[in-house]
Amino acid sequence: MDHMIARALREDARQSFRALGRNVGLSTPAAAERVRRLERMGVLRGYRAQVDRAALGRPVTAYLTLTCPGDRAAAALSAARASPDILEYHRVAGTASVMMKAAVRDLAALDALAERFRLIAPTEVSVVLSSAFEQEDRP
Repeated sequence: MDHMIARALREDARQSFRALGRNVGLSTPAAAERVRRLERMGVLRGYRAQVDRAALGRPVTAYLTLTCPGDRAAAALSAARASPDILEYHRVAGTASVMMKAAVRDLAALDALAERFRLIAPTEVSVVLSSAFEQEDRP
């Protein structure tokens, strides 16, 4: 049931408890209580608007992977936090140690962003050509 509620709220987080209950087969009070419980448990951490990055002038999505020695990881995190182009920052296992998702206005902006990170650590860039779905589309 919790998965059904999460999926329904992903599709429309603004729906009423009445509509949510109808969508998942619960009464209005039961749906409201389930949502409150999921919020208290930290399963539902917030409600967001889905933003079309292209409509906001940032149509180019890319992933930057950095191979940071331990002493450079803090610098990479600081630079990522300071950059409005960085959407996500992850420490990862494997050849690279950091993976970031970025959205920029064009390839020149992506090149400039990558150069800033290359001053910190070796950086590779992968440009997203198309996306079948993103996390927002999944429960």
